[in-house]
Amino acid sequence: MSELSFARIHWHLPDWLRFSPIIWLFALSVGALSWYWLPEGGHDWRNFFLLAGRNWWPDPWGGLGAFPYPPWASLLISPLAALPARVATVLTNTTAVLMLTLVIRRFDGPEWVVLPVLISPPGFWLFSNGQLDWLVWWGLLMFNGLDILLLTIKPQVAIGVVFRAVAKSSGD
Repeated sequence: MSELSFARIHWHLPDWLRFSPIIWLFALSVGALSWYWLPEGGHDWRNFFLLAGRNWWPDPWGGLGAFPYPPWASLLISPLAALPARVATVLTNTTAVLMLTLVIRRFDGPEWVVLPVLISPPGFWLFSNGQLDWLVWWGLLMFNGLDILLLTIKPQVAIGVVFRAVAKSSGD
């Protein structure tokens, strides 16, 4: 009988996913609180995003109803729409914390800034509704053509950062 030997596998988080412990604690706390206080999922997630994500495949241009976002937003959230609204809201809110931290880092800000931003009234609104801002923040991390598609999902979120990036690139 021959013996099998396996080399030890060393797996490490990529550097861009290395957050400080306070950020991980905050993200997990947001997820746990979302699970506890939003048993039916966030309001907008439950009433708009879930339906748009589920209706995109059978009728991408006509089944969106009152969904005020471009059709590719429905395509992007369709994997989450396969989950119960409560689980999707937890994942959305937790991802929002991590994505905003990445954006703050990208624009040379300290990670801890995510805490006062997301415990403010707009942060509460974002979490209680299960908003899609994390998709826009994801777009702010890219500069490959997909960024425009993601930024158009919620231009009111992206416009301030875009102006800042243009001003920074022009040397002002």
